[in-house]
Parts: sequence; C-alpha cells; structure tokens
Amino acid sequence: MIRHSPCKLVRLITNASILFVFITFVSSPKDVFAQSLFSGPVVGQMGSVQITASQINSLLAAQTPETRKSYGEQPDAIKTLIRNELVRRMVISEALKVDWDKRTDVAVAIERSKEQAIIDNFVANRSLPPTDFPSAAEIRTVYNANLAQFQVPAQIRLAQILIRLPENANAGEVKRALATAQEISTKLDGGANFGELAKQYSQDESSKDNRGELDWLNENLLTAQFRTAVAGLKGNAFSKPIRSPFGYQIVKVVDRKPEFTRPLNEVSDAIAKNLRDARTNQNREAYLEGLTKKTPPQVNDENLKAIRF
Repeated sequence: MIRHSPCKLVRLITNASILFVFITFVSSPKDVFAQSLFSGPVVGQMGSVQITASQINSLLAAQTPETRKSYGEQPDAIKTLIRNELVRRMVISEALKVDWDKRTDVAVAIERSKEQAIIDNFVANRSLPPTDFPSAAEIRTVYNANLAQFQVPAQIRLAQILIRLPENANAGEVKRALATAQEISTKLDGGANFGELAKQYSQDESSKDNRGELDWLNENLLTAQFRTAVAGLKGNAFSKPIRSPFGYQIVKVVDRKPEFTRPLNEVSDAIAKNLRDARTNQNREAYLEGLTKKTPPQVNDENLKAIRF
C-alpha cells in the first residue's frame, strides 16, 4: 500500500471539505461556524468555533477507501486535519461577519464548486465497473502477461569501512588514505573483527556504529567495479581496498537474497485495483464522448462579441 504523508492527506481532505463549507454557509445562518452543526463529541475548538466528531466523519466518508485507511494508520494526520479545519472555519466566520459571501466573485466560485462536486460524483458513479470486475481469471491473465513487472531482483547487504577522500584530493591525500585502508586490510587479514574496525576507522557516520552494515539494495544497482569485487566473497571474506568517488572502501557481504517473482496472492489486490481504475477511466471517457455525440456542444460565433474581457 502506498502511504500518504500526513500533509498530503490533509490536503486531500481539505479540498473535499471546501464544498462542505461552501454549501453549509450558503444555506445556513452566519453564526453557523460558532456552533456544532452535527451531534457528537467536540473534537476541536478555536475560540467559539467548534468541530465535532460527526463533522470529521462526514469529511472522511467522502474520501476513497485508500485515503480513509491511510488516515487510520496515521493518527497525527487527523489532529492536523482538525487544526486546519478550525482555522478555516474561524476565517470563514470572520468573512461572513462582513458579508464576504455576498461578493459576486465569491458567489460564482461557490456555485461552480457546488456544481463541480455534483458533476464529479455523478460521472464517477456512472463510470464504476460492475462489482464482480475483474474476475479471478482476468487477474491471473494480467499477472501471467506481466511477470517481469513482479520480478524482484537479487538483493545484497554489504558492510563497509570507508576512508573518505575529498572530490579533488591531491596526491598526498590519496596516498595517506590508501595507506590507512591497507593498514585496515592487513588487520583484517590477521583476524581482526570487521565490525570493530568499522567502528574505529570508518568515516561513514550512518553505518560505522552498526558494524559498518548498510541497508539491503538491489544487486544490479552496484557498479561493475563493486559487482566484481563482491562476486566471489563468501562467509566473512572481505574485499581489498576499492577506490570509489567517496574514497577507499573495504566491503564484505553480510547476506544475499536471490531474485524471485512475487506470487499472485501478494499482488492480486493491486492488479484488481489497477484494472478497476483503468475500466473506470474508460467508462468515464465513453460516457462523456457519448454525451457530446448525442447532443454536440455548439458555439454561437455571432454572439461572441457580447463577451467582455
């Protein structure tokens, strides 16, 4: 599942809530934002402005299942949403006190937002594929036809001891760094512990205190130089000092994972979602195309002169 950041989630919900606020203040008294519009416990307050759990639930109910699920997994995002809603409602309350909703440009924007929400919801409803689409057979067909997309490359986990060199190192700096790397290599040949030497010598702050161990990475992302260096390393074997853009590195292989294909049961939900999304888009385009073919939109060129710019 793709996880949204709290900020992105709040933007998604806030965009949807704009219509909620527009419709409410168009059809309700001015002090509506200083009251609890729905029953339920108050989950946030800013001065006299309150927001209830029911109001937040209404905003969430309008979102996709994926967005609601992401919110459930990121509770801090709900708190951020509540704070943002309180600020928005406070601003609206202030604006309504001076009849800002009576401005022509604001009234037009409100009406268009209301219409667009109706359009989007109506077309989305018309575009939904049948609930039994796609079938298990259709999912398997897509899976078998796209096995390469579900291939996970071989992975490798390395440990390193890094002796850094500046980008434009002079001959003296290179000589000293190489001497240090060779000294470490000699100690390793003598049976010294790789992790202890990494902690003592390595200049990679992110890994030195973890025995020099790095995160898993796809083996095909290694440069040819490093692939060659680690190809024959097994057990506690380590490489000779390798010159890289970062300096001199001594590496050993901590673990390997062979390449494999993700099984169908792991990816079937994602395939189904992609197929439903694609079919929904196709249905939407077909609906709009059919609408315009049935009743083509026409422009009256003669009356364009009445438009003021």
